[in-house]
Amino acid sequence: MTSSRSLSNQLGPLHPGSVVSAALLLYRDRFKAYLKLSVIAHLWILAGIIVLSLFIVIGNYVSSSLGIVLGVCLGLLPAAYGIAKYLLLSALISRLTFKSIISKPEKTTDGQQAISPNLWSFFTLGILVPLFYLAAYIVALIVAVLTLLPVGMMSGMISVLTTPEFGAVIGFVLGAIVGFGAFIAVMLWAIARVLIAEVIIAIEGSNQPSRAISRNFRLTQNIVLRVMVVILAAALISLPITLITNYAFQIPILVLPQDSSVRTFLISVSYISSILGNILLLPFWQVLKGVLYYDLLSRREGLDLQLRNPKFKVDTLLS
Repeated sequence: MTSSRSLSNQLGPLHPGSVVSAALLLYRDRFKAYLKLSVIAHLWILAGIIVLSLFIVIGNYVSSSLGIVLGVCLGLLPAAYGIAKYLLLSALISRLTFKSIISKPEKTTDGQQAISPNLWSFFTLGILVPLFYLAAYIVALIVAVLTLLPVGMMSGMISVLTTPEFGAVIGFVLGAIVGFGAFIAVMLWAIARVLIAEVIIAIEGSNQPSRAISRNFRLTQNIVLRVMVVILAAALISLPITLITNYAFQIPILVLPQDSSVRTFLISVSYISSILGNILLLPFWQVLKGVLYYDLLSRREGLDLQLRNPKFKVDTLLS
């Protein structure tokens, strides 16, 4: 727990690079414990999918189309429960990280017991956040197109004066680069605004997902760019594992014939590899959220004062 102690001895706001570095240190420090939680979380997802599939198979065996509909209806509840448990255990990693940083370490069982009453709040948040991302995605596409067209046309016209044969190509390429940059910027902004909403529920005990999202907006107000930098840096660190585990098998799968047994085998391996990659990366991102929550809270609300002054009440600070 060396990294946890060093962080707790340097209470206060962190630089964006320090947030990512701290997350890496804590991820390494408690790798086994957090990896175990990640495995259990993914098993809950898998269990929900298996139960849902069983209900569908049984329904189909009993009465084809009507049975399938009934099977889906019956299987949705255990599937939803599995998703809720996955989200709860994910948030638990962030809570344990935060507690470790502030020198108030918590046992896994105690942390899980503390946040279990908010199980369905995590599930509701798990619906609201993707809907928010979907809306942001649509806006990002519109912004990208509106940026691409004028930039492409202007740069194209300027390039025609100097290099007539490549003017249109240069204009299109520059427009595409700027448009893609605008798309990424909008999506990073959206992610930054709701990234730690689940952590807020896990640590502050809020049972209202909408309130957690609103609080995430308040904590990142005027400093959203810093959070975007942290997310981008963490994404770049995660990129090699993502590429290897999710896309390493895609090229041979696309090249091999449809009826090839090797292709079928590689598809199965690809699924397993993707799951393993997600299991490895989940703790890192959840640790990052815990560190980021600490950073935002200390930056916006003086968390270090609360920790150093016993007369400061946590409930008052977090209200």
